[in-house]
Amino acid sequence: MDYYARVCRFVEEVRAVRTEAELIRLVTEILNEFGFQHFALVSHVDLVAPPEGTVRIINYPSIWKARSAEQRYYADDPVLLTAQRLALPFTWDDIPRHIDLTRRQRVILDEAKLAGLPAGYTVPIHVPGQISGSCTFVYEPGSVDPACFPAAHYVGIYAFNAALKLSGRSAAAKAGRVRLTNRQRECLSLAARGKSDWSIGQLLTLSQQTVHMHIELAKGRYNVSSRVEAVVRALFDGELAFADILKSDTPADDDH
Repeated sequence: MDYYARVCRFVEEVRAVRTEAELIRLVTEILNEFGFQHFALVSHVDLVAPPEGTVRIINYPSIWKARSAEQRYYADDPVLLTAQRLALPFTWDDIPRHIDLTRRQRVILDEAKLAGLPAGYTVPIHVPGQISGSCTFVYEPGSVDPACFPAAHYVGIYAFNAALKLSGRSAAAKAGRVRLTNRQRECLSLAARGKSDWSIGQLLTLSQQTVHMHIELAKGRYNVSSRVEAVVRALFDGELAFADILKSDTPADDDH
């Protein structure tokens, strides 16, 4: 499967979404195609009684949702705790390397497996000035090609931002549309393809420091902490299209 081409179609479809039900349908479709069985898009708040304007979209098995609410597992959930501490995505197998699991947290993971949540890939969401969140995609071991994880990273952040936008509480909804310079767009699109600052500089005939400056300025305009989040916000605003990310490494002839 061409994962990024599929994400490109997902992005275009999500731009037309007007309801949470539509968003859930689109997220479910693409994740099932990638091999994931369940997902959760959540703000890191009281998930039993989440405040207005936060995200809580969970399609976990009903038995687990009831058990988790009854035991208030969200307060000690090792997945959420790890997501709060990390900036980059992680698999659930990585969790013991990042936090010292308590007995209760080991029980949570063990019970989750029995309830049909055996393995997961989690994308932390950290936006300055907003409540942190995360996107988690659950799968059976061996059912998902790890090559899809980078594409799932984009799906998670884009879906979470779409959910926030529907709530009217996203940074994008508050700040309005941001305009990037040509160089900022070029640098972001190349960074989205996994290029280093040095490689981008070679392609654009810029110094590594200048490339870094353009990307940091783009992040600053969107008030985000990572390059992936800046790319997602640029996609939301129409400043980037997935075609920009997928095309060959031939830069346009623009001024710096």
